[in-house]
Order: sequence, then C-alpha cells, then structure tokens
Amino acid sequence: MSLPKYQHSLSLAKDMFDESGISPVYRQDHLLIRAIASQFVTWDDIRNRFITERAETNKYLKNILASNNSVRKMLADVLESDNVETVKKRLSEYIDNAEDFTPWSGASDVEIEYCNMAVNRIRHDIKLYDWVAAEEARGKAVLRVYWYEGHIMFAVPRKQYAKVALDTERAKIANAIANNYGFEYYDSNQLNMYKKYSDSFGNDIWLKQNRGYCTLWIGFCQYHELRIQFECKTKKYAKELFGLLKDCSFIDGDERWIQIPSLVHFKKKETVKDLSAKIEYIFEVVTE
Repeated sequence: MSLPKYQHSLSLAKDMFDESGISPVYRQDHLLIRAIASQFVTWDDIRNRFITERAETNKYLKNILASNNSVRKMLADVLESDNVETVKKRLSEYIDNAEDFTPWSGASDVEIEYCNMAVNRIRHDIKLYDWVAAEEARGKAVLRVYWYEGHIMFAVPRKQYAKVALDTERAKIANAIANNYGFEYYDSNQLNMYKKYSDSFGNDIWLKQNRGYCTLWIGFCQYHELRIQFECKTKKYAKELFGLLKDCSFIDGDERWIQIPSLVHFKKKETVKDLSAKIEYIFEVVTE
C-alpha cells in the first residue's frame, strides 16, 4: 500500500469511531455493527459472543476488530472506497451477500432453521439493535448471544427483562393473536416493548382471556413450546369442560387447571394459522 492510499484509508477509518465506540454516522440503521456481525458465519463465531457498538470497559468491540480475520478483511476492503457514502454502500453489500451460516455439528433440520432465523435477525433486524442500544444505555451492560432453554437468546446475562429469543417469531405471533381474538398480555410491558421494537422480552410470553367460568391462557414458552391452558373457577366446571374438550389433561393433578396438547411456536405465518384453528375450536366449546 502506498502512503497516499494508507492516508486515505486512515481518514475513512477515523470517521468510523470516536471515544464512545462506533460513530453516529455508522450507527444509523446500526450499519457497521450489522456488517461486522455478518462476518460471523459459524456457531463457534457467534456462540457466547458479546455484540455492541459501544466502547466499554471489557472492550468487546475492540477485540472483535482486532481478532476476527473476516472483519479485518472486510474493513480493509471497504476503506479503499472513495468516500463515506461509498463505504456505507459497501458495508450494506457485505450484509446482503454474507455467507450462509453453518450451525453446530449434528444440528437437526429444525435447529438449522432456528439458526438461520436467528442469524438473519442479527444481520438485518434494525429494531433489534434499537432495543439493544436502549438497554445498554439504561443498564450500562452488553448483550451476548447464547443458547438457553432451547433458544438462541440475545440478552444481558442473568437479566430476564433484557432478553429476547432470536430463533422464533413468538412476539409477532402473540401480538397477532391478541389483536385477532381479543387476548390481553399477562405482562403489559411486553406489549409496550412490542409496540416500539416489534419484539417482547422474557423467557415466556403469556396471553389471557376471560371466558366466563374459566380463563384461557396461551403461553409462548421455552423450547418453542406453545401451551394452551384453562384456569377454571370451580372443579365442577373443570370436570364439565374436561368432558367437552379433545385430548385434554389436568395440569400436575390440579383439578381446576386443564391443558390441551401443545403446539410449536416458530414462524409467524404457520404458527398463527395452527393456533387460530385451535382457538376457534375452543371458542365453539367454551362460550363466554
């Protein structure tokens, strides 16, 4: 590299960073951090990876820039561009043309689909990074990607309220069902987060609806389990309902709580269709 080319690349690199980490111009749509994340193409690349735009005490951003060969090569390439706008265009191209993701050895077909959804969000979901930035500003913490209870999570370790599941569209499914069938959120903070960021925090998302003599509960739970449960006001009504529902059982021997077979929550279109059919069947059996 000639000295003039080096000086040119250096001037562009200086625009990328400031004392707070990634500079504001490259935090627009979280472009640079998403381009960096697009270079994580295997499970080992991303497992337990802290992803941040900030310069913080653990220097996670600096360590990625210094140690990841794919990231270094990408930056060396884009910094040969003519100007900032060209750099941003090239970063977008790296995101759009990123390699296919390679999951862990022995991953099933379903687990591969889960990985692809999670990685797609890490590369493309701008609102996800809006939420991350807000959480980091509020809690002075850094989020990491890790496997937890059957899900690929993005979270502040040990903080339930700073945790989202990347490998399911459960939040979109829950909101569609709530709107279509008049359910309310057990935790209204999850609804508030959805309105702002199109996702909901937590290990589980629960919806509920009063059906007169019982409350119908729908839970988007760990291990992609979609639970449908009835909390009956009396054992007498529970016994009557038990006789009307197909393939139901009492929960842990409690004769006021009934469940029907669980579904799986994953992609919005498929899951909403399956769950809607169950709800419409339930509404025929359990009138208000």
